[in-house]
Amino acid sequence: MISLLHACLAFAGDWQHHRPASAHHEATLTFAVKQRNLQELEARLYEVSTPGSAEHGKFWSFNQTQAFTANTEATAAVTEWVRTSGATLVKRDPHGHYLHARAPVSVWQAALGSAWAFVRSERHGVECATPAAPTAPVRTISTIP
Repeated sequence: MISLLHACLAFAGDWQHHRPASAHHEATLTFAVKQRNLQELEARLYEVSTPGSAEHGKFWSFNQTQAFTANTEATAAVTEWVRTSGATLVKRDPHGHYLHARAPVSVWQAALGSAWAFVRSERHGVECATPAAPTAPVRTISTIP
């Protein structure tokens, strides 16, 4: 499963529909790739944390943990989907857990099958473009092979 994250979600609560999004407005989306080996990682956590265990105290580094949970096939699939959708991959974390892609709203509308609108938070003084139906893109993205 791939999750779609959006900068607008960082602000809570008072979003109001402001106006339809311009097809030419550039928007950056973040895709979170489901990590692998999470059950094995949890088992490892208990092994290194349990006194008397042969693995006690043998903690992994951040990079070892990230490499162990990387999902290279899904990262490659999302990268290819972004490219064929007409968006540009602008950033990728070293292990492929998060990918950031930028495209005009018209590209995201076609790729995700969702209308977009500008929403505004009066409390935070922020306006941004976002899918008008935020749950629709998550379902669409999750079907990437």
